Amino acid sequence: MNDHDQIRVDTHTKHIVVYLRGQFTGGEETDTMQRIITSPSSGETKHVILDLADVTYINSSFMSALLASQSNLSRRGGSLVLTAVPETLQRIFAVTRLNNVFQSHLSVGEAERSLSI
Repeated sequence: MNDHDQIRVDTHTKHIVVYLRGQFTGGEETDTMQRIITSPSSGETKHVILDLADVTYINSSFMSALLASQSNLSRRGGSLVLTAVPETLQRIFAVTRLNNVFQSHLSVGEAERSLSI
């Protein structure tokens, strides 16, 4: 399902966990991430947990891709939840006020519990 070395996907019955690593600057890595997040599931609601623990840099293109992905999932009855957001990225989310848009948790396990999955 994934051919990009900065992205690892763990597939579960009702959700996927997407682990990101490195820089996401709107290039192929961001396109691949968005394609993975928004790929239609087999008729089921798809919840996506996006682990950002190992992300070192993002830009506005990445933020736009996140917003578009969340919108896509929401229209299909799904959700996008962020986990382990590094402090440097937390500041970006706060300045852009996107911290009010995305649900965020400290860990994947905590996110899974919040989604009751």
